[in-house]
Amino acid sequence: MVFALWGALVLGCGGDAETVPGSALRFEIEPASPDSALQVEILDAEDCDTEQYDPERCYPRVLRAVDQDLGEVRLAFRVKADGERFPVPLSADQILVTHRNTRVEGSRGYEVELIPHDPIDADQLFILVIDGSGSMNEKAQEGGKASRMDRVRRALIQPEVVRRFFPGGNVYTGVALLSFTDGDPYWVGGEPEIVTSASRYKQKIREELGVRGGYTHLYNAVRYATGKLLKADPVKSVVSGQGATPTIVVLTDGFNNESSGDLCRDNAPRLTKLMEQVNRARSGRTTSVRARPTVYTVGLGRPIWPKYDLGETPGREVTANRLCKKQESRRIDGDLEQFGIDNASLMWIAQVGGGESYVRTEKKGLGEAFASAAAQRYKWFEVRYRMDPLHMRRSFDTMVKLTSYSGAEAQITFHPSGWFDPPSATNGPDGWAVPTPLRASLALLLPILGGLLGVTFLGAASYNVRRAIFRGRPRNPKAG
Repeated sequence: MVFALWGALVLGCGGDAETVPGSALRFEIEPASPDSALQVEILDAEDCDTEQYDPERCYPRVLRAVDQDLGEVRLAFRVKADGERFPVPLSADQILVTHRNTRVEGSRGYEVELIPHDPIDADQLFILVIDGSGSMNEKAQEGGKASRMDRVRRALIQPEVVRRFFPGGNVYTGVALLSFTDGDPYWVGGEPEIVTSASRYKQKIREELGVRGGYTHLYNAVRYATGKLLKADPVKSVVSGQGATPTIVVLTDGFNNESSGDLCRDNAPRLTKLMEQVNRARSGRTTSVRARPTVYTVGLGRPIWPKYDLGETPGREVTANRLCKKQESRRIDGDLEQFGIDNASLMWIAQVGGGESYVRTEKKGLGEAFASAAAQRYKWFEVRYRMDPLHMRRSFDTMVKLTSYSGAEAQITFHPSGWFDPPSATNGPDGWAVPTPLRASLALLLPILGGLLGVTFLGAASYNVRRAIFRGRPRNPKAG
């Protein structure tokens, strides 16, 4: 009876759920769909006990007693492509976390953190598509003698950028260098070339990357890089034959501007069509997951809408009002482009392209943007989020979805004990809780269990004592 009560206290319910060692927590993981090209796989206790992972950071956790207001939920996951490990670059804004079918957001003190683990260099083809329009010959808005193209060249050959593009070791990396103005982008230097050495890369940047002049066909450049270019040699042979994943980095200093009469609102339907094409390139069933491009955007200059926000679910349709705010009817050529760059379009493109968008003004900032675009890939990730502990009193589902990778997702069901909280956690240096081992509760629970045991045996012990004392005394036949 006592042990049954102890089991109920610790384990609660949960059927065939797994138990986290040293914890009262049980959980069940919903298997990833084997039919999906890309899978998110939540790590269980068996995975976490292998040498590849740190168990303390890998085990699923529910910590209700972090502080008086918030509890914490933790889990770890890895990404697979066609059933094999697929290291990816991910940031917190590229995942969606739900708790009981409700999105976990940063409001009301709640927050989600994504922690990458085990960086790894992977085979990649970096496709740099650089704005070569006439404005790139102008001096930067912040003054100085260097032109905008001068700043780009200097940023591209910074040591940190070169190391990211050519990490060395046993991985293949190459760089395809293109420029764009009117029409389709063109190969820098005139002939198609995949650069595979740092020395040749720096030579091409210094000697061959320049300005041609003309309008800024930004959208067409992205369309070409995510479409025709991937099907053309030598890019196709590198992506298909070498197995290199394409990473596209597009840089501009202005707006998509196709003619002198373009108004800002003219770009809304154009951007909508572009996003549809980029989405097809990243989610088409006929394209291998490893061959699908990731698109990063870099803006050189000041953002014309500094506080622009795409919102949580921007969708695929771009309206003139959402793109241009109150500037719908203003001309781009000679007007809006004088005040900054179209950071809104860059954000939309990066969002559907699965990458990030950066706006920088100086050489150092540009270098950091290029280095970040050559993002490090990771073997596995931790997800942590905070929630009102009242929402953790009974079993609940947590879902993790990759918003930038074809919507791959996974779900775990947690079964915390409904009877008592685990030991109070302590705050760690990173601001998140450090779990306290369950054995810390034994100092409290063992005396309680001892009392229960005593009550259970007290009746029998009392009876035996009375028999021992009064056994020899004759019974009174007249007693009631």
